[in-house]
Amino acid sequence: MKGKFIGIMATTGVSLVALAVAGRLSGAEWLLLDSVFQTFGVNVVIHAGLTLTGRFEGKSPALAAALDIGLVFAALMLFGAVFNWFENGTPPWMLAIISVAVYAAGWFMRLYRVRGEAREINDLLKNRR
Repeated sequence: MKGKFIGIMATTGVSLVALAVAGRLSGAEWLLLDSVFQTFGVNVVIHAGLTLTGRFEGKSPALAAALDIGLVFAALMLFGAVFNWFENGTPPWMLAIISVAVYAAGWFMRLYRVRGEAREINDLLKNRR
């Protein structure tokens, strides 16, 4: 549970940075405080969805990644509709770019964590001999 919470907070941080960069590139000068909580909420939904889809991973990593990115994009579109992000000038293509960037950042964070765990296991096995 602690790992899930840390993952949600890390993804929220990456999402806020991506949102700030995308907003700055499109001429925005500030970020609403509500956006922070909406970003946290969408990341909770995304992580719950990724946990569910992770149980059905098949043999094709490309298909699994496409499913995950599709889930992230669908969650962003849903939250965008609910919280009127599109009426405030956020185009759907920007959400698509942000979803791929956030998914990639999460993938690299997971890869880093798995490498660390593998290194720790290998060290324990060396010490056991």
